[in-house]
Amino acid sequence: METENVRPTWTYFLLPGAIVIAAVLFSGKIQIPGRTAQVGDSQPKTGTIQYTVEDIKDWAKTIKGLDQKAFNTCLDSGKYAERVQQDHQSGETLGMVGERAGTPSFFLNGVLLEPQGAQPYEFFRQAIEQASPPIELVEYSDFQCPFCRLFFNETLPAIKNEYIDTGKITFVYRHFFPIPGHLAAVPSAQAAECAREQGKFWEMHDAIFTEQAK
Repeated sequence: METENVRPTWTYFLLPGAIVIAAVLFSGKIQIPGRTAQVGDSQPKTGTIQYTVEDIKDWAKTIKGLDQKAFNTCLDSGKYAERVQQDHQSGETLGMVGERAGTPSFFLNGVLLEPQGAQPYEFFRQAIEQASPPIELVEYSDFQCPFCRLFFNETLPAIKNEYIDTGKITFVYRHFFPIPGHLAAVPSAQAAECAREQGKFWEMHDAIFTEQAK
């Protein structure tokens, strides 16, 4: 899977101030509205998820071969703050604003797949089979989004097995933050980019989605 080499050039701007401030002030335990839902469920039940930057660092310890000291230094520095903001802005440039500013959202060869959200595997299979190669599937996702976690758990494995691992499509992950209240989303995104420095983006991606649910 790819996350960095398939990037168009955009005119970028900073994220809304609330998200930036949240990233800076993210230093203690917080309670975040979470959700448990079935794929395609538009009315999920709400729950609570709590995690901090220190939790993210602990999850990074589960990644084999990751230089923990270098990772922690990178995360603490905010080195990739601008990069994850650029991802967000690229989504807005593609029209993810207002009612369409939701996660997860997917673009297949540059076209927004609708309905948005954590759709079942068959939805993606049909869309991919109808697309003309070369095929690129771009996911805009928020690490704290319960529907993004649902897609990760229930749909992505099948897409990976059938299309990504076989080289039939290129899969690109981009960060998007539609809900300012998801205070852990921005540092989580930065953590994934810090892990990418060591070739461990997808390992960090998987760890964040997996460990927060335990």
